[in-house]
Amino acid sequence: MRATQDSAVVKQLLGSSDPAIRYLARVQALGESPTRWGAARERAEIPSSSPIVAKLLSEMRDEDGLIPRGTYDKWLGGHWVLAFLSEIGYPPGDERLRPLADRSAQWALGISGTLINGRWRRCASQQSYALLYLMKLGFYDERCDRLADKLIDWQWPDGGWNCDKHPEASHSSFHESLLPMRALFHYANVTGRADAKRAAKRVASFFLERKLMRRKSDGEIITPKFLQIHHPYHWRYNILHALKAMAEADLIGDRRCREAIGVLKAKQLDDGGFPCEKRDYAVGTRTTKAKSLVDWGPVSVRRMNPWVTLDALYVLRAANRA
Repeated sequence: MRATQDSAVVKQLLGSSDPAIRYLARVQALGESPTRWGAARERAEIPSSSPIVAKLLSEMRDEDGLIPRGTYDKWLGGHWVLAFLSEIGYPPGDERLRPLADRSAQWALGISGTLINGRWRRCASQQSYALLYLMKLGFYDERCDRLADKLIDWQWPDGGWNCDKHPEASHSSFHESLLPMRALFHYANVTGRADAKRAAKRVASFFLERKLMRRKSDGEIITPKFLQIHHPYHWRYNILHALKAMAEADLIGDRRCREAIGVLKAKQLDDGGFPCEKRDYAVGTRTTKAKSLVDWGPVSVRRMNPWVTLDALYVLRAANRA
């Protein structure tokens, strides 16, 4: 029955009006190569036909190709726009995005860490997301090398990163360490840099030793919030994002991922989809909350969210093949 439900939900995703959803259904849910004709056709339509893209780029000014907001303005600034584009399969090499990419790279490289008690304090999720989307969107150059250098320099002894400026802070942050893991694995796979791969493996061990959700000291769940799925991803940690990172790194077969995979499986709905359980944004620009021009779909424990479902099916397919 479950296989039938999975097939039905994939069919539903393939019938979406958004080419980004159709593309990810092929690549993530079905395992189709991005260069295969069907997937490549859908991906090519994303810039011009995806309503998500239209909304994300609706504030871009034609005269300079920039968004008239702070780069890190949540979730409207150029940093987040590029991050979200990179997550939905936007094809690399679109020169219209270069002004945004250049400004975001300059912003990310212009931020320094603070050394306290021998440990660098820095919100490394910022530099790492910049590194990840610059490479995925086709803007790799020496600036990416410099961002990777910063991340490696700032890495803590236990493998992660932290921006806590209290001198007594001694453990890395789940929030600040997941995106660096994704970015460094991707960067190392593209460039072949051995030091980046070592750094990525160290942070992977940091998460795996804690089974993606438990304290190393007593084995208790760090916080129930980690088990709550939110979308889109950002610096706040959640279990699905962590499992996606492990799948990307070909580590999803590690036995220490099994409990987290079980948590994810328990969230699958009767129709085969997966829900978005929490929203960290408000749609519109006239709100005191973090703003979004995009509605990323239903937020309900009883309704399928297509973006969450795509990532969950990707994780489970990778786990079944590991």
